[in-house]
Amino acid sequence: MIKQTLELLGKQIIVQLPDKKAAIDLANWRVGANSKEVIILNETMKRTTQRDLMFEVGTEIGIYTVFYGKHFRSVVAIEPDKIYQRSLARNAELNHINVHIEKAACGNKPGKAFLYTNEKIGNSLCPTLLPEYGEAKSYKAKRNVTIKTIDAIAEVYGYPSFIKIDVEGYDVEVLEGAKETLQKLEALQIELHPEQINKNIVSDCYALLKEANLRQIYTIKRGNELLELWIR
Repeated sequence: MIKQTLELLGKQIIVQLPDKKAAIDLANWRVGANSKEVIILNETMKRTTQRDLMFEVGTEIGIYTVFYGKHFRSVVAIEPDKIYQRSLARNAELNHINVHIEKAACGNKPGKAFLYTNEKIGNSLCPTLLPEYGEAKSYKAKRNVTIKTIDAIAEVYGYPSFIKIDVEGYDVEVLEGAKETLQKLEALQIELHPEQINKNIVSDCYALLKEANLRQIYTIKRGNELLELWIR
């Protein structure tokens, strides 16, 4: 394990990483000056004025969770993969932030589903609930996980002012389970992967977000992915 101190938009964060490759990836891809994610993260923080509670749906090892924990009074981190859950908990503890970890995936109804993963930490992991999703076709492991709706989670913790979603193609189902919560949001950041699953995912997500009276103000294309910010 490698412990690394980073600066992300003026906030110092400490992260524990599995190996040197992950550290290089973090520097170049996640928090580097030219990182697309940092660009939209900066825009997001300009647009979120209510800093009480936020939900992060799909956290990986918790790099951004830690950042959000330094800006919001409380963060609910929703992550179904048990490898990521352990890393997330360690990184939250290292930074002394208030994070509630929901060990579940989000969908449009409660239940159980298979999470497909190759059980490695790093960009190649990308656990997903869709067996037909991009890299998942070659994954050799699947695990039964709990599904919860965002609306049900909001009943426990309260309604967030901001949600970040990165769920590897399961976005429509996540938004369908968040209809009440979407009506109360100040802002939402979402990462869409139309080339990995099907192009309808974009139009379907847009319809759900517009139905909640949210409007798209920022989009960055990163390879086959769309990083988007929607506000009230």
